[in-house]
Amino acid sequence: MNKIICILEKGFSKIALPNGDVINITSCDDGCYITTDNMEKDIEAINKYVGLPVYEIALDNNCISKGYKLGECKITNHCKYDYGYKCIFWNTESITGDNTVIEVG
Repeated sequence: MNKIICILEKGFSKIALPNGDVINITSCDDGCYITTDNMEKDIEAINKYVGLPVYEIALDNNCISKGYKLGECKITNHCKYDYGYKCIFWNTESITGDNTVIEVG
């Protein structure tokens, strides 16, 4: 089964896509406002996989979890803290509808 893998090491650091491409996260706020070196190219690559499950691998505590699927991501202005910079809104949707996350390893 195809899946998207988010690697967390001292925060959200990489996204591994089903085709083997790895996107490096250069910054992340609130777990969903991310920046990359080439956001236009990366958003196009990410959105090819809308609907696939998202697995999070937390290297800091050796935990693997799932519970979300990828929604359509978009480039937006980060406005929550008046930062005003462009970023990718990492849009995930709960698989169960109630934000339950399941540890799988």
